[in-house]
Amino acid sequence: IPGVKYCVLFMGVNDIGESKTDISDDIIREYKSITERCHKQGIKVIGVTITPFKGNGYYSELHDKTRKALNEFIKSDKSGFDGYIDFEAALADPADPDKLDDQYVSVWNDYLHPNDAGYCKMGEVAYEYLKDIVVE
Repeated sequence: IPGVKYCVLFMGVNDIGESKTDISDDIIREYKSITERCHKQGIKVIGVTITPFKGNGYYSELHDKTRKALNEFIKSDKSGFDGYIDFEAALADPADPDKLDDQYVSVWNDYLHPNDAGYCKMGEVAYEYLKDIVVE
């Protein structure tokens, strides 16, 4: 798309939830591929951490280990991202950071999808991060 300058990349939770093995290396490969293609077009890429999902059917020790590995990668200097937005920290329960804070859990009570307040919080966090770096 002509004129695109930024890509905010928030992906992976459904891949993790459906996997039978640790697929962090596969998702990291995809992150790098997308980032490289964007960079070749002059597009800056902002990674987004994967929100916690303990309490959901996706949750297992394996899946959470994968999520945590991906979030570590996203926040690392090795990621190739031009920065990151930390939705994990924004929505996590302070008493149990592996699950969404109850105030952000959807009406489905699935501990995967945020409710309106959760999406508003994500929007606020994204706005605060992007407001000073996105230029016309």
